[in-house]
Amino acid sequence: MVPMPSPKFKIGDNVTVKGFGSTVYRVVGCMSSIFFGENECMTEVEYDLVPQNGTTSDMVFACEEDMTLAAAPFPFIVFTFAPDATHDEDARNVRRDYENMTVDALLDMYADYALLDRTFGGRVYKRRVDAILTELRKRKGVR
Repeated sequence: MVPMPSPKFKIGDNVTVKGFGSTVYRVVGCMSSIFFGENECMTEVEYDLVPQNGTTSDMVFACEEDMTLAAAPFPFIVFTFAPDATHDEDARNVRRDYENMTVDALLDMYADYALLDRTFGGRVYKRRVDAILTELRKRKGVR
């Protein structure tokens, strides 16, 4: 019996692909294949990738040996709160950190912080949920 190869990359990893420049792709699927020849057996791991800021219609397929890990799968956000700032200034400081994020990333973070707020409570999670909602409303043009 031929052992199946274990994937090098995980779903959600950000990668670059040889021949596609510096475009960063997110791993959304993985498939292992075994090919049998007359005197040989070959295994291959192929990944389904979408551009980080693209759609599934821009999907790319790549083999493991053509891929390089680009970054951690989730963006890190630095929250800056001045100790003597008012609540309105806090919201502005947080909002600046969200300006370059995609709507999908903001919605994912909203769901995470809302769950943390419901589970643990506390002012910090609620403030971050409010800041994300403010940014989403600003992008939609709703006040």
